[in-house]
Amino acid sequence: MLRLSKSNLEKKKNYEKRLTQLSSQIEALINDYNETINSVNDFVVDIQSLQQDYYDGRSENWQESDRGTDYENWKDEWESFDTLEEIECPEMDFDEFINLSDSMD
Repeated sequence: MLRLSKSNLEKKKNYEKRLTQLSSQIEALINDYNETINSVNDFVVDIQSLQQDYYDGRSENWQESDRGTDYENWKDEWESFDTLEEIECPEMDFDEFINLSDSMD
């Protein structure tokens, strides 16, 4: 075999096209995921702030009551939330495949 057949050339082009499409889709999904992660983290911070404001606005008697203790436990649950981490897009380097020769030179 001195060169790829038409069928194999077509397969190679289809693989190149599919790899490029999938790479774009993966990058878009990771960006969307990271934006959502940031929104979730911001939401949790907002809730924590609202909870603290509510707690601080109550009397010391309320804070020491069963209701206040229950509220503080709930607030503590939110405060112990570990920030979600973004993920990085993996390097999708398929240039080596794309640059494979189609024929013997």
